[in-house]
Amino acid sequence: MDFLFVILVIMAAIIIANFLSQLMPKIPQAFWQILAGIILALIPGTLHQIHLEPDLFLMLVIAPLLFYEGQHTNASVISKNFSAIIRLAGILAIVTVVVLGFTEQAIMHWVLPLAVALAAIVTPTDATALDSVTSTVKMPSGIKRALNLESLFNDASGLVVLELALLWLNTGHFSFLEGFREFLISAFGGAVIGFILGMLIVWMRQNLLRFQLDDSTAQILIQIISPVAIYIIAEHFHVSGIIAVVIAGAVHNEERAHMQFMSAQLSNLSNQVWEMMSQVLNGIVFVLLGLELVRVVETFVNTTGYGWVPMVGMGILIYVIMVVVRFLSMSFSQKEDVERFIDHGQQKKDAFVFAIGGVHGAMTMAMALSLPYVLKNGQPFPYRDNILLIASVVIIISLVMPLIVLPRVLPEVEPEFKTADFDKAHLEMVSRGIENVDRSDADPKTKQNVTRQLQGQLGYGDEQLDRDIWLQASNRINRVTNQAIEDAMDADQLSGDAALFYQRLSHNSRNSGWHGIQHRGRVLWHSIEQSWMHFVDRHVNSSKRQERQKQRIEKYIKREQRHLKDLPDDQRKLMEQRIADQRKVLDMNTPDKRQSLHKLKQKQRDRWAAATKEIQNVTEPAVEADIRSLEQSGKNPRLALAMRNVQVRQQNVMQSSVDSTDDDQEVMMNALQAELQYIHQGRAKNTLSSGLAKALYDEVNAAQALVLAIEEDE
Repeated sequence: MDFLFVILVIMAAIIIANFLSQLMPKIPQAFWQILAGIILALIPGTLHQIHLEPDLFLMLVIAPLLFYEGQHTNASVISKNFSAIIRLAGILAIVTVVVLGFTEQAIMHWVLPLAVALAAIVTPTDATALDSVTSTVKMPSGIKRALNLESLFNDASGLVVLELALLWLNTGHFSFLEGFREFLISAFGGAVIGFILGMLIVWMRQNLLRFQLDDSTAQILIQIISPVAIYIIAEHFHVSGIIAVVIAGAVHNEERAHMQFMSAQLSNLSNQVWEMMSQVLNGIVFVLLGLELVRVVETFVNTTGYGWVPMVGMGILIYVIMVVVRFLSMSFSQKEDVERFIDHGQQKKDAFVFAIGGVHGAMTMAMALSLPYVLKNGQPFPYRDNILLIASVVIIISLVMPLIVLPRVLPEVEPEFKTADFDKAHLEMVSRGIENVDRSDADPKTKQNVTRQLQGQLGYGDEQLDRDIWLQASNRINRVTNQAIEDAMDADQLSGDAALFYQRLSHNSRNSGWHGIQHRGRVLWHSIEQSWMHFVDRHVNSSKRQERQKQRIEKYIKREQRHLKDLPDDQRKLMEQRIADQRKVLDMNTPDKRQSLHKLKQKQRDRWAAATKEIQNVTEPAVEADIRSLEQSGKNPRLALAMRNVQVRQQNVMQSSVDSTDDDQEVMMNALQAELQYIHQGRAKNTLSSGLAKALYDEVNAAQALVLAIEEDE
């Protein structure tokens, strides 16, 4: 129950932090998550409930994170830059540990293994954290690649050094040659095991797919448990589980190129699942950082008062030393494998960016949390809270400094397309899809359903359209249709049935205000009355049912006779004919005349269906021409979109009695295909940039996948 409570509380903190990050994107998400952890820790009783085992934290959080990063690293890139990785993630990491270790010992007078342990903890960098604080600046491509390669493997370097420091602290002696040998065995052993297990898992999954064992749930679960299983196996053989999962992740990167065509749906699902897991796991780390920060400061305040202040100063000094070491290592590097990342015209600037870009995050926090509470001799681990506080300060400063410094030395990121360009292209694309629906042979009900779904691409449905735009669209369509009907009547191109039907529709559509409320009330009462009528008819005998039907017909005739005086002469004759037809019905309630009654009713339905079709043939071309002229002018695209929606609604009103013969999914797929055609034409004409086209294509592609999934379920 305690574990479930911890997970729920942390997830709630991540949710709130992510929403705040979305509302205020200038502040990196990591800061909001740290703040959420701090606020969470201030809630009475929370700190005592949240407690995670260090070993479980490494296995369940850090291993999957590094596996995910490895999946985004091409194995050929690792082999091509192997010597650079050794220098950046190996030699630079060791030099940093040595410099920091002796500095810490000299200032804080700790025993050397404890100082080395702290140095090992604060050395690893975090590419994910770097991305979160450099999203607004244009990083030099070479430096960006160097930082990514460094962060992949200096985690393992730091972990191995930490393990050696802890061994030294527990045993009291250390041999450099023995330590170096252990380092090589752990690193290369982890790489070998990671490669073998990664290849084995890839081989197993691909063979399952070849035998059509492609259950998405099972395949994704195999991927999720892979880093945990690889980490456990590597640690069992006393080699680096961290390096093992990174190498296995790189092997899985090679699989993605083959699987994206073997099972595109599974590949897309896998990418989405891992992206979400990465966000959640990173969020867990930073929320825990905020929690631990409060806990450690609270401990210091309760025991030493202001004893936490020197630890903060030590954290700042350690960060400055690391920046200096990183700057010097890149500034004066003479090795070709490292120089390839630097623009020789701006070597000092690139070296400075490399130094500031050494952001620390999840791995540093994980290693600090992995420190045991007691040594093997049963004594409490010395200065554990001090190390946690210093590591937290280093992480926070390393996140803050790039936000302050890098925008002053690097240009801002230029977006591939402006928001206004996306909105315009997006609206035109959706309008193309709705136009395709409007031209289709689908029934109005289907058109209305599909149009409403397509509007969802814009982030609003017809119920959320601006009221003024909705009213403007309705009035404009009414003017166009009225004019079209009048022109048709003047040219004697409209039958009396069609004119009568349209007059009734127009009367209903003009009902607004109090009259509209009265009209809708009458419609509601009529619906209730009809339901009650059918219910009673099913529970009375035949003679009673016929008597009730006769009463309803007489009531209808009386009502229509009252309306005759308000109709023009030509329409009055049509209404008199309808009343005469209803009188015939009164004489057809005997069993031998039921068939004649059925034919009469079918004749009336056909008659009004023909009138509906006639009205559509007159009004639709006029409305379509008006909407097209509005779209081509580009003055008010949202009005054009609203007009299409109103048009579909009016069609549905006129033909609500017609049964649906078209499948919504088929109409939707055709509309999405029209949207794709718009994107292809935009690229061919060079009116859409590649980034803008990709953004639009991703949305349409996701919508198509959803439609197919719904169709499959149905």
